[in-house]
Amino acid sequence: MNSNSNLIKEIEEAHSDYIKRYGKSPNVAYVKVRWRNEQDEFNETIAVNGVDELPDEEILYYCNSVSGLINLTSEDSAEDFCVTGFICFDTIE
Repeated sequence: MNSNSNLIKEIEEAHSDYIKRYGKSPNVAYVKVRWRNEQDEFNETIAVNGVDELPDEEILYYCNSVSGLINLTSEDSAEDFCVTGFICFDTIE
């Protein structure tokens, strides 16, 4: 398995574990991203599950689902960045 498939598996397992533990889906994912044409990685917050009432200054990107988050792990995504690492899921009230 390449690192991308390992990252996808890690995200899927963490999402499943979060739902089992808290009985609900998380609304944010804390991840590492690399901007196109840069080598450095940065910690960022991505909204998941179509949440749009979170403070914009805290959210890098809004996804409609965990699948949308997984799509961002591809170097070929249409965005200016790629998710390179996963930290955790959480819920921001």
